[in-house]
Amino acid sequence: PELRAATPVEQAARLALQDRLGVIPRLLKRASFGDPGAAANIRRVHQLRVATRRAGAALQVFQDLLEPAHVVRWKRWLRRMRREAGTLRDLDIAIQQLGAEGKSRKGPEAAAARQWAARAAQLRAAAAPDLARLAGKLTPERLARAASKLLASVNADEVAENSTGAFARRVLRRELDDVKAVSERDLSGDIENQTIEVRAEHPAYGMRRETAPIVVARSPYRIDVVAHGHALVPE
Repeated sequence: PELRAATPVEQAARLALQDRLGVIPRLLKRASFGDPGAAANIRRVHQLRVATRRAGAALQVFQDLLEPAHVVRWKRWLRRMRREAGTLRDLDIAIQQLGAEGKSRKGPEAAAARQWAARAAQLRAAAAPDLARLAGKLTPERLARAASKLLASVNADEVAENSTGAFARRVLRRELDDVKAVSERDLSGDIENQTIEVRAEHPAYGMRRETAPIVVARSPYRIDVVAHGHALVPE
């Protein structure tokens, strides 16, 4: 939805939450059924995973305006959906990548890639029922009722900011304060010379390492993360 700085914060919260949560019931149902190997199902699982992240971000932003019990419930549900969809999504990527390797390579390497692709497909088939069971519990009707209760609980009486612009500045300041506190706690010594090494191992991608200096500016509410060649950005 289109929001402006002058939009009343209660209106912005309802619009944003309705937009982010409204797609969840349909995506969960569609991602839970169909041929696991079909392109449509792979796309739906990816869409569900992305949608749960966006919905979680909306809850995080507007949580000060919402009934805490509703926020806790939705965060728990979204976390479970994201976990189940994330497992399937990772395996879908592995199957695709390993299948491509099996076709492009020859000899033992091709055989190994095909073997790993088959194993990933087995794991995918074993994990798919978990998402289906979750969809059976979180029916579209149940999610719709919970979303209605959440939207009905929106109340800006306890916050000082009435406009979306002012509220957004407060939320951003809070998030930056949290990042600053974590950086000061976890980075010791000469902060400007600290480095971070990110290591990731994936059956489809292998091992990848990225090392980059972390630069924490001394000015309040400003933290810059600088990488050589690749930008390090928060997800």
